[in-house]
Amino acid sequence: MKVIAMTNADPRFYRLLGPFLSRREVVRDVGAPVWDDDGKAWVVITDDDGHVAGFGAIVSQHGHNRFTSDYVLPAHRGNGLHRTLIRERLKVTEGTPAMAIATREGLRAYLAEGFAPVRERGRFTEVRRAGKHEGA
Repeated sequence: MKVIAMTNADPRFYRLLGPFLSRREVVRDVGAPVWDDDGKAWVVITDDDGHVAGFGAIVSQHGHNRFTSDYVLPAHRGNGLHRTLIRERLKVTEGTPAMAIATREGLRAYLAEGFAPVRERGRFTEVRRAGKHEGA
């Protein structure tokens, strides 16, 4: 597995993530469309053959970070990849506050990485993690 950090300005972005943008099965799993907005930082994990195994984005606003567009391809679920996506984004955000809307599958991974549930939204759970200066 290889971890790649990028934005949509990276020449590899659309080759890697283009096939997942607004795909119905991805939208169903993620709970919203996956958009390629400027300003998003992405973490992409590829398998040994260079194919996407999972990805997630970071949107930074007003001193906190929102982890969004978490998706692990079905063939790679259950092997810790979701936790790796979260850990890699935590490295990028350097201890600042973070929140996410976790799927049922992703919730365990977020909890294991120090996020706490805030509220449930249907089949999703809002989770937050304090920054270093907030007592995390």
